[in-house]
Amino acid sequence: MEEKLLKPADEAEWRIRMKRSPGAIIRFDMFEIKNYIVMKKWLVVIVLLFPFFVSGQSKQADKMYDKGVIAFKNKDFKTADSLFSLVAAIAPTRDVYYNLGLTKWNLGDSCLACSAWYKAISMGDYVSGALFNAHCTRKDSVVYNGGMYYSIVRLTKCVEEINYRFYKYAVPGEKDTIVILRDDISLTIDDLLNPALPVEKYIGGLAITAEVAPEFPGGQDALFTYLANNIRYPQLARESNIQGTVYVSFVVRPDGKVTQVRLERGIGGGCDEESMRVVSLMPDWKPGMDKGKPVYSLFNIPIRYILH
Repeated sequence: MEEKLLKPADEAEWRIRMKRSPGAIIRFDMFEIKNYIVMKKWLVVIVLLFPFFVSGQSKQADKMYDKGVIAFKNKDFKTADSLFSLVAAIAPTRDVYYNLGLTKWNLGDSCLACSAWYKAISMGDYVSGALFNAHCTRKDSVVYNGGMYYSIVRLTKCVEEINYRFYKYAVPGEKDTIVILRDDISLTIDDLLNPALPVEKYIGGLAITAEVAPEFPGGQDALFTYLANNIRYPQLARESNIQGTVYVSFVVRPDGKVTQVRLERGIGGGCDEESMRVVSLMPDWKPGMDKGKPVYSLFNIPIRYILH
């Protein structure tokens, strides 16, 4: 497999991957089917025929993939697009989606290019992640109310997805404070990019470094137990051999409820979504305390995925 190189977006040809990585191994659990002799006989026939079917599909996919690579190198991007799209339909891998993204980009379809790279990211492709971050997202910093508040806004191309966080400027020598908006507030992109946005009208509180940090009911050991009992290793991540650490942040409100769950850094393969799902379902925490009063507190948690 050739090394992937990142090149500027305005160059007509990026280096593509010459070989298609193997797809996922499909397994049957023979113990799940215990009844009906006829069903067992059919299962035996299916199991005997299935490897030949998969092998034939894999060989066909490899041939089309190789033709797609040749077409791409000859700058016949329409043909490459058709071939890579077919391969993605019958034998998708991270390499297929990576190359499909490059092809779509050269055809001028940045939306579908970003979509293909996003699918490659979900299979653990970090270089596709670099391309996606460089060419499919945009960050803006907007200052409001005469310089008292600002936000960092992250937009994803061709997708109605907005990530943002508000801050309040601190006095010199101190750290800026995260602003927590009320849960009933829903802002559009036009709202976020408007410097006249009345931020103070929407503030629920300020996330400070509390004197007493928030705590999961039962303490840290109970938190580890909760995560271990509720996290389910996503099948896609298993099949793609994706391992690593997902970092999630969230706010613990004064009443202990967990809100504003946010992915800070992910690894793909469904692990990011699974981590956010489990964090969102956590029971009420013991809130952070400052000067004897419960306060809004920002909490970060790493969730590690390891295949054994």
